[in-house]
Amino acid sequence: MSAATAPSPVFDHLDFVRAWARNLAELLSQPPGAQLACEVLSRIPDNAAARSEGDLWVTAALSGALSGELAFRLAPADARRLAQRYEGKAEGSDEAVSQDALLALFLKAADLVSTQLKTSGKDVQFQVAFGESPSWTPSATYYVQASLTTQAVVEVVLNEALITCLQIAPAHAGISPLAGDPVIGKLGMFMDVELVVTLRFGGRRMLLKDILDLCTGSVVELDQQVQEPVDLLLDGKLIARGEVVVVDGNYGLRITELLSNHG
Repeated sequence: MSAATAPSPVFDHLDFVRAWARNLAELLSQPPGAQLACEVLSRIPDNAAARSEGDLWVTAALSGALSGELAFRLAPADARRLAQRYEGKAEGSDEAVSQDALLALFLKAADLVSTQLKTSGKDVQFQVAFGESPSWTPSATYYVQASLTTQAVVEVVLNEALITCLQIAPAHAGISPLAGDPVIGKLGMFMDVELVVTLRFGGRRMLLKDILDLCTGSVVELDQQVQEPVDLLLDGKLIARGEVVVVDGNYGLRITELLSNHG
């Protein structure tokens, strides 16, 4: 098995799925050095098998610098071909899927993605296991098409929590120490400093007498429309805008605009 090389750091959810695809391709390349193509598609390919009760699901839960879940769905025939390819066996036999080999493939891919995320200063752990169809509603779906002897398709679904984390990550993408630059290198000293960020839904100037008249049940109308983006503030300075989402029962912000000049 050839050693996978570490591509550039990943951040948004499409790059995240592409990182998985690159690593799966490298791990499935047989003989070593013969690069296998794994293409990421946003629409289901024509050759994909229809969903069935016999499909295999591999789930991955993230913890650490990123949180959330993703899951991989494989038709039995595709799962068998991937496992055979990973073990270096001839594809196409009707033997049962080697679940040990299939799980080892995704565990190794998760380890490689974790290593690549560390290059951006994000320590992420993966818990990978076989599971059932996710109970959560997918917020993004992609299809990884692997060019084996016959093409195999892996459906990849991500939940809202993971997408939110990955969309916030680019705000820190430029803050990685660069070799040979003493000024930028010193930024590494501050990477573990916690900062407080605030969501601003709007504001309003009020007369003192109106403020004194406030009581339980009073409604204060803000100067911002419901459809307008919400502001993200760092120490009172505007750094990003986005839309409000709910993540595991908590309010969150999906970043739609990052302000390079920080307001």
